[in-house]
Amino acid sequence: MGFGHHLQSGGDAHQALLHLMDQELKLLETIQRCIHIRIKSDREYAMALSGITTFANKHKILDIETPTLNAWNTVIEETETVSRYIKQNAEELSSVTLERITALIRDKKQTQQIYKTGRERIDQDFKQVVDQEVNKQKSKYKEAGRETSQAKRKFEESVSKGKTGRDLDSAKDRYVKKTRKLHATHNDYLLATKSAILHQNGYRETLLPRLLDSHQQNQEEIADQLKDLLSDYQKKTNLSRKEFQSSHRKVEETLAALQSKEEYNSFIQQHKHEPPPYVNIDFDKSVWEEYKDPMLEKQEVVLNNLTFETVQHSSTMFETSLRDCKAQLDEKLKQLNDKETEIAELQKLGTEGKPECGVKTREQRELSQAINELKCTEMKLTAQEEMLQSKISELGDKEPPAGIDIADVSVPPPAAGEKTGGIKKIKSIFYTGWKMGGGGGGGRQSVSSEDPDPNDLQEETNDDGYHDVNMFPAKSLTDEEWYHGAIPRTETSQLLKEEGDFLVRESSQKPGEYVLSVKWGGIPKHFIIQSNAEGQFRFEGQAFPTINQLITHQWQSRQPVTKKSGTILANPVQKDKWELSHDDVIIGEKLGRGNFGDVMRGVLKDDKTPVAVKTCRETLPKQVKDKFLMEARILKQYDHPNIVRLIGVCSQRHPVYIVMELVPNGDFLTFLRNQGGTLTTNQLVQMSLDAASGMAYLEAKNCIHRDLAARNCLVGNNNAVKISDFGMSREEEDGVYNVSGGMKQIPIKWTAPEAMNYGRYTTESDVWSYGVLLWEVFSLGSTPYPGMTNQAAREKIEHGYRMSAPENCPQEVYEVMLSCWKYQCSERPLFSDIETILQRLSKLKF
Repeated sequence: MGFGHHLQSGGDAHQALLHLMDQELKLLETIQRCIHIRIKSDREYAMALSGITTFANKHKILDIETPTLNAWNTVIEETETVSRYIKQNAEELSSVTLERITALIRDKKQTQQIYKTGRERIDQDFKQVVDQEVNKQKSKYKEAGRETSQAKRKFEESVSKGKTGRDLDSAKDRYVKKTRKLHATHNDYLLATKSAILHQNGYRETLLPRLLDSHQQNQEEIADQLKDLLSDYQKKTNLSRKEFQSSHRKVEETLAALQSKEEYNSFIQQHKHEPPPYVNIDFDKSVWEEYKDPMLEKQEVVLNNLTFETVQHSSTMFETSLRDCKAQLDEKLKQLNDKETEIAELQKLGTEGKPECGVKTREQRELSQAINELKCTEMKLTAQEEMLQSKISELGDKEPPAGIDIADVSVPPPAAGEKTGGIKKIKSIFYTGWKMGGGGGGGRQSVSSEDPDPNDLQEETNDDGYHDVNMFPAKSLTDEEWYHGAIPRTETSQLLKEEGDFLVRESSQKPGEYVLSVKWGGIPKHFIIQSNAEGQFRFEGQAFPTINQLITHQWQSRQPVTKKSGTILANPVQKDKWELSHDDVIIGEKLGRGNFGDVMRGVLKDDKTPVAVKTCRETLPKQVKDKFLMEARILKQYDHPNIVRLIGVCSQRHPVYIVMELVPNGDFLTFLRNQGGTLTTNQLVQMSLDAASGMAYLEAKNCIHRDLAARNCLVGNNNAVKISDFGMSREEEDGVYNVSGGMKQIPIKWTAPEAMNYGRYTTESDVWSYGVLLWEVFSLGSTPYPGMTNQAAREKIEHGYRMSAPENCPQEVYEVMLSCWKYQCSERPLFSDIETILQRLSKLKF
């Protein structure tokens, strides 16, 4: 069973083989990434074990020898031995195994290219000989036959009319000449036919089978190498511990059973099977394990005051998409009807119309397939739109019902001896917070602790079983170096590095509630600062008038924060140098709206520097607020004239601000649409070069932007372009960021195929987006893939379509676009290469 015999089909089998090669390449890249992660993890684990031995050797308590001490010393010595062994294995993985998998990926790409190039060449030769040459000779044969027939008829007429002399000789010579040509053409056609038959035999019996078999052998050799590599990886990662033996034995048995000659048997057999059965997709009631709401038990669309706006918005989106889908469907049906008419007319021509009829028939099938896909999409959109619209219609003009009953929310009773005023206060705060939020998620709806975390213990709950909220924090708190404002909880863990490190922050989930975060026992612990009815602050013991005094007392007295935790404050973590006070910024008029909140104009109070201030809505979920601050964390590390500059962050209280340089000419897209007509081609090249320079800088920093487009760039003085909007950006050591999930908020027309299909973002996927940005620049702000929906553009890209050059776009620039849109990401240029090309073009006169 082999490729040469079973996979000769130029259709499904060939496409399946190409798909297999792509999947195998992705597998190798996944293995490479996993090995890299394993190396990093083993190095960290070895360092941690070495840290244990260092700590133990520094804290030798007994100064006499005892069996216990000797045993402990042996444990420590063996721990150090294990540490060295793991580190050694990690270094071998890094120096040998990782290089081997990198070489294997290179060989895999080369093998893939050899097959594709060879297949295209012999397929083209086959078509040239079988189709073009035979048909060419056949046409000549027919033409020679017609000419000979005419010459013969004229010669016979001359004889019958009794012509003699020169006229008869002329007709006779023409008849002989045309007959000679006919016979020669007959021989040529016969030879061409024979050649085509032999070429086809050679193609089917030798060329194609040998190419496929050769490719299979190359694939099998790589499979052998991968087997050796995985065996080597298994050996280097086998720690020989009992709990690992069973797993390693299974791996060894599996690897030992691998035979390269049988590597593709199941794959070849797979394409003879029936389609897989339908997946059973039912509503999984396990989603109610954490929280069961009676409103959800009907398994219907929930429409209440909490969901009304989102349901209306979704219904409108589905309605718009359905309208677009139906318009496309009507257009495709019209095209199909026209195509069927053309085919009917060609069929009437018989043999003469057969070649063109075949072409039209293939186009008809493609249209039918597109119509079927659109009908499927129409069916899904109709069902989804009806689910939402039926609920909206059912509600009519009535107010949507409440999504949550406040009466169901109970407040814990006070502890013995506690005044009831505290409970009344909490109920008052609860009710006020609910009313301020409109009953729907805007206000504070409870006074419980932050979302639970695996590292959180009982320290966050006070003796009364509930948490008070400090509504009026002292202003001087913001002056403390250990007060960090409303930073995300995840960032807190990164700041606490040593045992006893501590800081105070405002809860990002519950503004107005303050948390002490301390690293203790190797993990961050979070203690909510409680306030009593008199407005004093405490943990377990003595209460103090201000949070400052409470923290100073805990720090200086070295008393545990709680008896149960034993946590002691040792080292205050000072706030970030980028931290600004809200009072440092004077807010002006609104400039626009971002994903997280409004963008405002402002000035710094001290030196009147104009700035842009991004704000974050307080009603957003905690996870979304964390993403808002991620842009600031990324920009803190960058300094480049073509990257928008961060000035500071105001996180001392809500709402949180990100303060950036004010770029006077606004976003690049609006600039192109309003002023693009006044710009010269050289100016457009220079602005494109600015964007490329900024991206080359990010490329060197292993930063993946993920949302590069004209709308996310800004235009400054002298038309300088700056890369902005890093809300989706990620920094990855290996330059690869993988995501999973749906298509929500993905800019489809700017997104590379591998990111769209597999959630795999790299600098190369940013290069694809830059190609689209380049098209935006030279089309003066037009929308990419004009006239196409997102889905239509995506489908056409997968089938090889690329946008044509905008009007007046230099060919050299269009070639840069096309290079950015290579389907294989490894074939796209680096941003540093694009920068070099555009630097050269910027010196030309267009």
